[in-house]
Amino acid sequence: MIELGALELYLVAVTAGISFFGMVNVLRPDFSQLINDLVTYGKSLSNQNSKILRWVAVPKRWFSHFYLVATFMSLFWLTIVLAAHMQIIQVDLRLINWLRMCSRNPVEIRPEAALIFCTLICLHSVRRLIETMVVCVYSDSQMNVFHYLVGIIHYIILPVSAVCETSGIASREKFLADFNRISNLQLAGIAAFVWFSYHQHQCALKLAKMRKNHQGNITNYAHGIAYGGLFDYVSCPHFCYEVLLYVSLFLTLNLTGRCFALLVVFVAVNQSIAALITHRWYVERFGEKYPAKRKAIIPYIL
Repeated sequence: MIELGALELYLVAVTAGISFFGMVNVLRPDFSQLINDLVTYGKSLSNQNSKILRWVAVPKRWFSHFYLVATFMSLFWLTIVLAAHMQIIQVDLRLINWLRMCSRNPVEIRPEAALIFCTLICLHSVRRLIETMVVCVYSDSQMNVFHYLVGIIHYIILPVSAVCETSGIASREKFLADFNRISNLQLAGIAAFVWFSYHQHQCALKLAKMRKNHQGNITNYAHGIAYGGLFDYVSCPHFCYEVLLYVSLFLTLNLTGRCFALLVVFVAVNQSIAALITHRWYVERFGEKYPAKRKAIIPYIL
């Protein structure tokens, strides 16, 4: 029998919940207004004035809070890992015990992989924070507090999901990072991460440009049809790149770490369901004007 830690149990539970309620909304959107209000957010909400939303809704522009938390948490754990690498600190036994409560999987992530991982998620968090505060243009649409809390929790546990299985941090072994042991798979993961980050940023610029004039001033909050790049094939290329970013991070860990693997599954499920719901909204909103061959998140497939 597979023994799971607290963080692993949470990831299994939240992935199962989002899968079930998300697919109910995708396959039977008329089944329950309550489920619709809890699953959808932003422009996809069928009723922005529902009684439920009045009590549990927050502005969608609060997405920036996610990346404030992500930046702080990633910097915190990067500092811990770097301090251990530079032998400035000795990992306390209480921290080891706490991390081992998060995951029951054997400690198998190497120190240099953890350093690479924490550095990349720190860079990712800062980039997304800048995008949400400077680039993105949010309307007055809302999201329910469930989405908000899941997002906050996600970025709290993101660095922990790898650190909790890292040798020298989640074990009594000495933290010894040997960058000569970096594999080609990890190098490919780093290169892919940079590539996908660039293209996700281009998606953010393109969506923001649709609401700005040539001087960069906001002129409208309307939704339009984006073209160019992966937008020609899917409605939500930024969601597609998000999944690919997490896959590339998994490559930088040399495909080790059960807890982070569960996190990748959660992201893939969550982004896929969000993309399907968003794609449905675009099709209903624009009708025949919307490109018929465009899929939701995976070109030609989904």
